[in-house]
Amino acid sequence: MNSSHDNHPAQSTQVSAPDQNSQLHDLRSKTDRIVRPAEAVIITGRSLASIWRDEQAGKFPPKVRIGENAVGYRLSELQKWLDSCVVVNAESVKLVAPGARRGRKSRSAVSGV
Repeated sequence: MNSSHDNHPAQSTQVSAPDQNSQLHDLRSKTDRIVRPAEAVIITGRSLASIWRDEQAGKFPPKVRIGENAVGYRLSELQKWLDSCVVVNAESVKLVAPGARRGRKSRSAVSGV
């Protein structure tokens, strides 16, 4: 005995596992996630103090308030900031004091002996 449901194609909202995983990946790549400060330190390789100082000077992406006592950064903004950083190569490196010795001076140089 065929019911009326058997004659119609299944209209299931379930998605197979591979399709669901690809859809989830597409959703994540299209959405911008919030990165907490500890993760921003890992992503940028900079300390919280340096990030805070540059943020105050307008040289770093601003924080986003995500709760009463919680802030974060938009990952896309951090990526844009990283992309805008100058790549270090022979042409972009400036010698501060060619030939100068670095570090502490010897005791004889300090005392004049």
